[in-house]
Amino acid sequence: MRATATAAAVEPRLPRHVSTSYEVSDLLAGFVDGYAHGTSFGMVGTRSWENGFFAQDDYRVTRRLTLNFGLRYDVLTWPVEVLDRQANFDLATGALIVAGSNGASRSLIPNDYHNFGPRLGFAYQLTRDGKTVVRGGYGLFYFLDRGGISNQLAQNPPFSGTNGVGYFQGARITLSGSLPCSNTTAGCTQAQLISTNATGPLPAVTLQT
Repeated sequence: MRATATAAAVEPRLPRHVSTSYEVSDLLAGFVDGYAHGTSFGMVGTRSWENGFFAQDDYRVTRRLTLNFGLRYDVLTWPVEVLDRQANFDLATGALIVAGSNGASRSLIPNDYHNFGPRLGFAYQLTRDGKTVVRGGYGLFYFLDRGGISNQLAQNPPFSGTNGVGYFQGARITLSGSLPCSNTTAGCTQAQLISTNATGPLPAVTLQT
């Protein structure tokens, strides 16, 4: 579990905004602009298969024209997580589906096993001496578009994600959490800093319109 609170200096666009014009003193004084809390995103172990099979042959039509024919078949599976720490939203029901539970598959996305990619190429000699050749080709290619990463579904709740409010939304936030040892003369020791024992572990938020 992680939580963050932010404070900003003077912001003229915010009506009735209280600020000391210095971020650190704003936090100490309880003038908080934004607050977010959620599950810490740690390491995930995704696994997937990316196999390809290819066959090609050349056919010489004439001395000057050669055709190339090929076919590739790709098996690209969507990632599964070693501990099933993935989730997805069902747009039809609005429910959150967790991988490997209640009949859901481990990948949560059906694999496509129809990835046949034809290849066609040619080479044609424009001159009899073979010094000038025109070449061309066509192919159909498949790949998994993951936006550069393979753990998108592991970043969904309940395994990741944050919930936050801010001053722009009309939220007025005060830092009200405290531990039993906070009110003692000796203060808190390192061993006593347990957030679950706090009387108000989350900041208090009121909304103003």
